[in-house]
Amino acid sequence: CLKEQRLHMTYFSQYMKDLGDLIVVREKKAMEFERRIREMDYSINMADDTLDPNKGRYEDQKKDLMFKQAQIAQKLEALYLQVDKALTDFEETGTEEMVKAEGGFVHPNIQMHEAILARRNSMLAKARDIHKNEESFLEEAEDDLQQSSKVLQQAKEIQLHSLVPALATPRKEKKGAAFTPGAAATPRKNLIFS
Repeated sequence: CLKEQRLHMTYFSQYMKDLGDLIVVREKKAMEFERRIREMDYSINMADDTLDPNKGRYEDQKKDLMFKQAQIAQKLEALYLQVDKALTDFEETGTEEMVKAEGGFVHPNIQMHEAILARRNSMLAKARDIHKNEESFLEEAEDDLQQSSKVLQQAKEIQLHSLVPALATPRKEKKGAAFTPGAAATPRKNLIFS
């Protein structure tokens, strides 16, 4: 009987681990939908300033993302209920008491939560790295804007338009040199909004 209880414990532990993996995958998808919805909000807000004709398309994409996010939330809720039911069923078997008596017992629910927290921590570290890159890009753009504002203010005070720097556009260095697409005066980084 003890051998069967140990076998049951092994299978139940693996089942809980698999449920934990599914929960993490669904939570990651939910986080991705949230990020993409924020991205769509940004695109919608900027569409008027940039005269972007795709504002309606962005709004439709946002609605679609919100619908998918709601579906993922329902699937997550179903998984949470499945975990609760599995734990209740496991307690009714009496396996826990028999295996605890042998010593070295770690409840499968604790193991599952440890695995979930470890994966959440990993996802958070990746998101933090992306956020740091975005912040450095925004700080650089803000510094450039402040510098340009100062120079423009000085030019305005002394009424000397030649102090105003030229717009950052690709320039020909030599006469007859070919224009190279993408060769901007200042390098630009891709920005992912989250």
